[in-house]
Amino acid sequence: EASIQQQFSAAKRAMEEQNVELARMLVALEETEERRRVELKTAKESAYLEIRSLRQSLETDKSAAVERLQAEREEAEEGATAQVRLAADAAAAELREAKRVVEEERAAR
Repeated sequence: EASIQQQFSAAKRAMEEQNVELARMLVALEETEERRRVELKTAKESAYLEIRSLRQSLETDKSAAVERLQAEREEAEEGATAQVRLAADAAAAELREAKRVVEEERAAR
């Protein structure tokens, strides 16, 4: 009976040691899972900040491009308007000259 009691005590100690080891393993697993959760959360936040920064940068670039294109358009319109004015002034001068020549010819007759 003493032998059975010794075997029972040894089995009980082994089971307690296994329970302690399982508890340690469980704690280690939970710590690892928590680290992974924190790493994932940090990676998500970092990606969010990067995307937000890229969006802001793209918006800034877009605004600058729109302003540049608008300025170029206005400059082109001003150039075209100036050319039209010059052409109109030249045509008016030609018309005045033609009228003057016609009037001189009439006066000469």
